[in-house]
Amino acid sequence: MALSIYFFYNIYFVKKIDRETKSNSENDLDFKNNTNNQIKNLQYNLNLNENNQYKITSKFSELAQINGIEIVKMQKVEAKLTDKKKLPFLIIADEAEFNSSNYNTVFKNNVLIIYMNNKILSDKLYLDLENNMINIFHNVKYIGEYGTINTDNISINLFTKKIDIFMNENNRNVELIKN
Repeated sequence: MALSIYFFYNIYFVKKIDRETKSNSENDLDFKNNTNNQIKNLQYNLNLNENNQYKITSKFSELAQINGIEIVKMQKVEAKLTDKKKLPFLIIADEAEFNSSNYNTVFKNNVLIIYMNNKILSDKLYLDLENNMINIFHNVKYIGEYGTINTDNISINLFTKKIDIFMNENNRNVELIKN
């Protein structure tokens, strides 16, 4: 009886363990040869100057070298800009590309911006920290206390707080729907 248990164990369990170990070793080898790195729950906290901070997090990220610059490709992204008044400017998006050398970030797909009691929805947002600008474009919809605005573009100067709302074509008008 003991002999049959020994053979049964060796035939069905030992070979299976060897196959699983070999399979895992092959996967590890493939991962080591991959030039990009994948990271879960990545977070960057940046002090832009004595008053301004930028925090960006993602559920899934991949580090890539593009033209000698490290670009972090992110999925399920949330970013927060805070100024000296500590009012958060929140950006949520399905995807983003974060440039780790200058911190500029392109947010894509289902972009949601929340600032105080205002919301902006769009397909894309470019956060240009070198020039203190935010450019929101493609299917832009602003939802505020007094109404809704449909436009092609919103540009925000982070330094002066000046906001420009405009269309791509001069013959089209920004649409304002009052509450």
